[in-house]
Amino acid sequence: MRASDKRAVFVGLEAYQVAGGIIMRDLFQDDGGGWLQDVAPLEKMAADKLKGVAGDVAAEGWKWIEVTVSFPYDATRGLRSLQGEPLDLTAEEQATIDALTVEYQKLEAEYEGADELLEGGRSASRRNRERTYRRGAKPMRFILVYTALGGTPIA
Repeated sequence: MRASDKRAVFVGLEAYQVAGGIIMRDLFQDDGGGWLQDVAPLEKMAADKLKGVAGDVAAEGWKWIEVTVSFPYDATRGLRSLQGEPLDLTAEEQATIDALTVEYQKLEAEYEGADELLEGGRSASRRNRERTYRRGAKPMRFILVYTALGGTPIA
């Protein structure tokens, strides 16, 4: 399994190695960080970490939670998306966003005269950053009835 696999990223390569996992790397090939040699322990670590996340979500009062490393393509068919109210950012979260914004502005100013390829990359980066902040990067608060009757898949 590639080291860039979502399970490996979620668990972390360092945690995988501490647990005895072996990562094979090739000096002459760009392999995205290497190849994990033993998938079974990684999947168990990912499942255990997801169970911890599920415990935090369950504490919010959801009626049901389904946890798995990956869902089939149509697993959410028939489920409705609930509209929540975004919670305010903490001072620490706001400070992080402010620092990242300043860093981004410095990079943008540094590469302002760059060629077309970098310009396109900057535009894509900006769109992605704005979309991430708009689309639920913040925790949400849901009406009690939603949580008492509804649930959530976690993968």
